[in-house]
Amino acid sequence: MVTLNLISYFTKMFLKFTGIKYGIMTALGRDAIFFAIASLNLKKDAEIMIPAFSSKHVLEPILYFKLKPILIDIDPETLNINPDLIEEKITNKTKVIIAHHTYGFPLNVKKIRKICDDNNIIFIEDCAQALGCQIDNNMAGKYGDISVFSLTKNMVNFEGGMICTDNEHMFRKIVQYINDYYCQLKHNSLKKVIYMRFKKIRASLYSAYGYRNNFIEKVIKKYKKYKKNSLKPYNPIFRPTWFSALISIIQLTKLMQLNIKRIKNARMFNDILKNINGVRCPGILENDIFGSPLYLPFFCDNYEIKKRIKSRFDRFKMNLLIEPWKAVSMMPQFKKQRCPRAENVSKSILILPNSPRFNKRYLIKIATIIRESINAKA
Repeated sequence: MVTLNLISYFTKMFLKFTGIKYGIMTALGRDAIFFAIASLNLKKDAEIMIPAFSSKHVLEPILYFKLKPILIDIDPETLNINPDLIEEKITNKTKVIIAHHTYGFPLNVKKIRKICDDNNIIFIEDCAQALGCQIDNNMAGKYGDISVFSLTKNMVNFEGGMICTDNEHMFRKIVQYINDYYCQLKHNSLKKVIYMRFKKIRASLYSAYGYRNNFIEKVIKKYKKYKKNSLKPYNPIFRPTWFSALISIIQLTKLMQLNIKRIKNARMFNDILKNINGVRCPGILENDIFGSPLYLPFFCDNYEIKKRIKSRFDRFKMNLLIEPWKAVSMMPQFKKQRCPRAENVSKSILILPNSPRFNKRYLIKIATIIRESINAKA
């Protein structure tokens, strides 16, 4: 009863926050993508368009349902899917477009919305990294036929996701599928559940505080053998809990204040890096539209300098840099769908957390490490 009441309360709170009519909580953001695709009941080999620079978690449910991903190259200055390249790849098999606000930077939702309306395509707006991102006085998620969110990126939590829509008929199908799925869900290994939850805690602490805990790292390393590193079909393994709903209620009240601090950090970081030759920030940081920048990405085209930057962060025991997404078109099974811009971004991009706790002094310290790495002798 407590579980249902807290989840129900959070769901109402979340829908009011985003301005979307219907929604249901999931255990993870990737579960929300899974259920969104599953509820559409697409035929085998139906085509789903996705950005070429994307998380493997977007691909996994597509493979699970034996659907065909069509890769669309990105705009390297926004890191988001390039809407101008979508229409040329639309066929009579194209049923869905999944587009995410990469690292919290808003994509061109209006243009994608129009393309979907003109071609009778379903738009799944992936807001996993963009909770609280505002676009033309609307929250991110308001533009998709279905919108999916993570509660472990912009907020600190060990699990949680949301799947939302303004379409009542679509919502009923989603709820029906989720209920049927959980009724048939088999017992999963406790070790696998521990591994998944600790991974989410690590990601959440990193994005919120730029912080990594040694105990969490040890637990993940211990249980890592229970999940293969290679790309494979994914399906949800547990339900959302009352505890994650409770944490989400608390975190949601603080979210906009945290996002304002992230926007301020992104502006300062961009201004600081302008004075350093050899690295640069994405062009979107020159604009006034920031969204909810979850990370601080920057480019370094020189491979040797990039190695030195990584090495210098390790030397100062600043375990901040994370591995960026790998362009999907660089994976062997997608080598026929070349996307050069996404591939170039994958090779040159470096990612730092954008913690609301960072201040100008700390960002200057980070920039100093980057400058010293560039000026150091090879």
